[in-house]
Order: sequence, then C-alpha cells, then structure tokens
Amino acid sequence: MNDSQYREFYWDTLIRLITGLIGMGYTPWLYTEGKYDSRLECLAEVPVGRVWIHFENVDIAEAKRIVGKHACISGGMRADLLMRGTVGQVKDEVKRVLDICAPGGGYIFDFSESMENCKPENVEAVFETVRSYGKYK
Repeated sequence: MNDSQYREFYWDTLIRLITGLIGMGYTPWLYTEGKYDSRLECLAEVPVGRVWIHFENVDIAEAKRIVGKHACISGGMRADLLMRGTVGQVKDEVKRVLDICAPGGGYIFDFSESMENCKPENVEAVFETVRSYGKYK
C-alpha cells in the first residue's frame, strides 16, 4: 500500500477510531506491525499525550523525533539480538535505545517482538541494564 492509499483506506478510519476512543475516556494502544518508518508522519497526527504506540520495526530514533512529541512510544529493542548476540552486545543495545528514547520522557522500554528462543543470560542482561541504566533523572 503506498502512502496515499494508506491515508485513504487505513489511516482515515484509524484516526477516527482513535479519537472516538479518546472521547469515551480510553487511552488507545496502537501496535504497529511491520516496517513503519514511512507512516510516522501519520502517527504524529494523534491527539497529544493521549495515545501509546508500540513499534515492531521502525527506526526508533525517527519514531522518537517525530511521534514522541505526540504520543508515548514503546519498542525499539529487537529480540533477534537476544537470540544471537552476546551479553555485552545486549547491554550496549539497551543503553543505545534508552539514550535515544528516554530523554524528555514518554517512553516505555519494551521488546519489538516476541522473545521466543532468547538466551536466558541475554534476557537477564536486558532487565539488569534497564534497572541500573534506565532511570529518569
């Protein structure tokens, strides 16, 4: 689906649903599937401070820059690194994601996809690093 088709056939309906839910007192949680870099400008149209958007596959720095002013974002930690990487690589990636997403608030650390088949020592490294490094100051 190209950008104009996305806006016409998908986004128009979704933004009406989002604003309707907000109007009823709910906080919509959007889960984006697939590569979402080309849709960030649309997501920046959500009512400020009223939506949580989880990203499965996105340039997390661009998501923070474009969407992070409007919505709480989550995701950014790819589980494939937890399957194949070392503890050191995992810790470095957690810090990188937090350095990008934490400034200014509005970020919930989360994995971008399922943690199936991850090395236990890497999962431990994530939680240990988030606890020690991921504190708002």
